[in-house]
Amino acid sequence: MNRYFTIGIMSLGIFPLFLAPPLDEKIGSSYFHLTRSALFALQQTRLDSIKTEKAYLAALRAADEKIFQNEFEAEFLLLLDKPQTLEYDSLSTLNGRKAYIENYWQAANPNPLLPENDWLLDVLKRRAYARENFPAPAPPYFDDRGKYYFKYGKPSFRYVDNGGYQQNCLNCLRYITISNESWSYENVAHNFLAHFIKDGAVFRETDNLSSFLEMGKFHNPELWSEIVKKRAAVAPYPFEKIHPSNPLLCYFEIYNLKTAGVTAQYEIVYKIISAKGGNRDLAVSVSSTRAVSDDTAQELIGIDLRKVPKGEHHLEITVTALHDRNLTASVQKEIRIDD
Repeated sequence: MNRYFTIGIMSLGIFPLFLAPPLDEKIGSSYFHLTRSALFALQQTRLDSIKTEKAYLAALRAADEKIFQNEFEAEFLLLLDKPQTLEYDSLSTLNGRKAYIENYWQAANPNPLLPENDWLLDVLKRRAYARENFPAPAPPYFDDRGKYYFKYGKPSFRYVDNGGYQQNCLNCLRYITISNESWSYENVAHNFLAHFIKDGAVFRETDNLSSFLEMGKFHNPELWSEIVKKRAAVAPYPFEKIHPSNPLLCYFEIYNLKTAGVTAQYEIVYKIISAKGGNRDLAVSVSSTRAVSDDTAQELIGIDLRKVPKGEHHLEITVTALHDRNLTASVQKEIRIDD
């Protein structure tokens, strides 16, 4: 008989995983329940075909106030940081705002010696892609997924759940989800993740994973495990820095419990220990008991980090059979608590 069992950490991260900073709130879209064909029909009256710097600047200069607000300003504000937004908002005239946008692209030109501004061309490609693939009826004419695509480009990882009836055969878990997506941008920052949920014909950003569930009931820890596990590939460990104000959630699986002879109960102990070593530097220690129901167990733990000092730490998870303390397995991960 195999006398060993193992622990596999599938996902270690923070939910809502350092959610991406909110894009400018004043650009919020109205989420009408339109069909996709109706959204595409609206594109015929818009400036969706701009592909060159020359065409962009010509259209910008010729735009009246309504066209300017709908076709240029709404999307441009997504690119600005807070100081730039304050500076832009201080401009009271249409010509002043047009000049600001034109000067912005001139200053952001990575290579002025080239015939066209490569950065502007890249943004125009993102704009066209976002309008076609993530359309919305209101300016900037793409939904919240499109706002991230427009600002940051293609996500490093993208998880798509088309919604509907879901079933996990391992634990007979059945539930219904609303269409949703999770995007991560590891090229922008570690642990940079955004969640989106379908709302009519568009997707809006959400910071609440429970909103993915049709019934809105998220108290079942197995549902947490399922949601986190499916997103393990979107935001994989390691993340270099963790902020103490966010709970650390770790999803892991324990294999070969019954095969190893653990047939009744087992104990889970998880600790956070300072990298300096020794129990005197133990920051967190929590234990719980579980009944064995199958050869494989799925676990999701949540750790409050608010009292954990910043610096390097070990997260240690140990599983031990209650009837035989020699039947044990453990796993460690390095984490860093930072401001």
